[in-house]
Amino acid sequence: MIIRSPEPEVKILVDRDHIKTSFEEWARPGHFSRTIAKGLKLPLGSGTYMLMLTISIAIPVIWRRSLENVNAFAGWFHYHKAAPKLAWFQDVESMLNHHLAGLLGLGSLSWAGHQVHVSLPINQFLNAGVDPKEIPLPHEFILNRDLLAQLYPSFAEGATPFSP
Repeated sequence: MIIRSPEPEVKILVDRDHIKTSFEEWARPGHFSRTIAKGLKLPLGSGTYMLMLTISIAIPVIWRRSLENVNAFAGWFHYHKAAPKLAWFQDVESMLNHHLAGLLGLGSLSWAGHQVHVSLPINQFLNAGVDPKEIPLPHEFILNRDLLAQLYPSFAEGATPFSP
């Protein structure tokens, strides 16, 4: 005779397709009002202009449109395809887990990128005795692979050392 504890009741905290969406209907002329279709006229920028300059994006419209598309898809998926139920918002632990996972995951990636592309090259120059005024600026290490290859020869090969 096997004695087991009762199986815990599993609550489904996500509604699947609770709001029907139709891209075909959205694409029909006149679905959205004319004022929204023209776009927003804001006097201030979104704060991404300096970021675009640092990564050499010459056409900011493409950058903004691609970010808009990614965020629109994420919002549509998050609230139409897999929308959280009210019980999820009332459960503080699940909300914290969700937001901390994103925060810590992206924070870890950012920190690793900072270490590889900013901190390590600058410290390599400082350890070699180079005058701090002559050390290239941090964004030059990110944009110029040859500069990093002088310090770390494997950067000249790109991702080849990591491929199987």
